Amino acid sequence: GVCHRDFKPENVFWDEKRQIATIIDYGSAAMPKGSTENPIEHKGAPVSRFWAPQEQFHSNLSDNDETADIFSFGVIFCAVVLGKEHLDRSKSIESYKKSISAIVGIPITDLLFNRLLASDRNNRRNSLSEFVELLSREWGY
Repeated sequence: GVCHRDFKPENVFWDEKRQIATIIDYGSAAMPKGSTENPIEHKGAPVSRFWAPQEQFHSNLSDNDETADIFSFGVIFCAVVLGKEHLDRSKSIESYKKSISAIVGIPITDLLFNRLLASDRNNRRNSLSEFVELLSREWGY
């Protein structure tokens, strides 16, 4: 797979008729660390401060991996659920948790904040598949 590294709402095209999302704009993409596939040349750092995890701004670009995209997905999910253009990172996490759990329920909220949005990127690994499975169980998708 490819690490998009600039995953944000503007880079998701939604086809309402077919109910399919397509991710676009791979200009900042890179192969994951340790990948044996052909490398993608790094063309610069992602600049989407509202959507990216902090390590994307404070580490070597080659250290970034799929966990950055998982974090960005979590932030986008929160914004969509709350009907916001972006999340204000100066607000407390607890205020977002309370608002989101009232809409989507506690199991989804717990997985969202404890795994997808974890500050330790190692806690995000494999969390996206868990999240999709939980959404499927809870909402029937």
